[in-house]
Amino acid sequence: MKKGIDSMGNDLTASYADQIYILEKQTYTNGPAKVIIGSDTYIGTWQSNDDYSKLELKVEGRPDFQFSSIPWRITTKTYTGLSMVPQDVLAAGNKSMQLEKK
Repeated sequence: MKKGIDSMGNDLTASYADQIYILEKQTYTNGPAKVIIGSDTYIGTWQSNDDYSKLELKVEGRPDFQFSSIPWRITTKTYTGLSMVPQDVLAAGNKSMQLEKK
């Protein structure tokens, strides 16, 4: 994770800096997801809509995955990363996440 901000605007990036998210392709709109932390690998899924403006991550196994395991609205897409905010704008506050391609 390149950057993580909670709903109160607190920068959580340092707490997630060691997490590597891997989204593998099953179809163009979904597939398996992995989160690697050190020597541990956690398995989940990802799903997108047809225009790739939304992304939902579901990974379990650690309490801190609750931050990223929600439906996201993609605000910026580049060849090197994604910037996202929660789809639920009423509960989102300042929450945001950026993933960087490595």
